[in-house]
Amino acid sequence: MVASDILVMSMLVVIIILIGTACICLFRVFFGPTIADRVVGLNTVATKSTIILVLLAIVYQREMLLDVALASVMLNISGSLAVAKHLEGGFND
Repeated sequence: MVASDILVMSMLVVIIILIGTACICLFRVFFGPTIADRVVGLNTVATKSTIILVLLAIVYQREMLLDVALASVMLNISGSLAVAKHLEGGFND
């Protein structure tokens, strides 16, 4: 059982590091010089939160968190595409 404890602790350390880097990306979201920088920062934060959800699902052995992570990924992709389309010229096509 020692190997599983090491695995859980290492995953928790990775989660803490991901939360720290997400906070750095949030700085770019709030104080980004351009809209594109803010969109990239928000997309990065959403991706990191999805990874955190997957790691938490592994640590706590909850399959429901994987469903939430999958829904988060789908919203992240569709939201990024919608914002990119809007920044490129809108939906006038």
